[in-house]
Amino acid sequence: METRLESVRWISDVLGGSWETETRQKDTVTLFSASQSTPNRGIFYSRVCILDVPGKFFAETLLVYPDIEGNFPVFGSEYIKTKRGYFGATDFHPVVPENNTIPEEFGSFPDRIVEKSPHYDLNTHFSPKLWHRRGVEDFYDEFSTVCGGRLYHYLDVLSSKGRSETPDTAKFSAFDRYMAVNDPARGILKAYFDSEFADDYIEGFLFPHGECCG
Repeated sequence: METRLESVRWISDVLGGSWETETRQKDTVTLFSASQSTPNRGIFYSRVCILDVPGKFFAETLLVYPDIEGNFPVFGSEYIKTKRGYFGATDFHPVVPENNTIPEEFGSFPDRIVEKSPHYDLNTHFSPKLWHRRGVEDFYDEFSTVCGGRLYHYLDVLSSKGRSETPDTAKFSAFDRYMAVNDPARGILKAYFDSEFADDYIEGFLFPHGECCG
């Protein structure tokens, strides 16, 4: 796989597969995108985004959308580095905004310890099992270990569910719209690229099932 995916070994190890990749460069800024669909594993769509602004900002995000009948959480993870510190999070995101519950198979994970976010309502599309950490020192090894373990479990549960003969992306619409509207990536991408590109990238790649984000 591409060098950028090799750098996020935990994603490569757990998901494997054949990825479609694209790299966009502007001056020293690098935006790497990778996506794949592996319905034989119950995955409708998975995507990786890595934004690297040397010396200023780094963000790595992953989303995995299930390809099964009924509502099932979307797996998500995010790791951010700035001059002020580090942030990491991973969750089994509920796709139904009015109900933050997730399947009982995820009940063994620790309950979340954070109740507020500067960008999101944690009672909307965030589960009680959200893992979250901030720090002044790089804790990527811990982050990748936590995320890798949770993603392995997510895929194990997913493999036990019935496949969807005709994928219904409408069930992801509320989640993608909410994330697209509230994700701070829009402002960051506008700052380093331009407004039109930021909107197209967020609504076409990062959260492609939102239909319209406004």
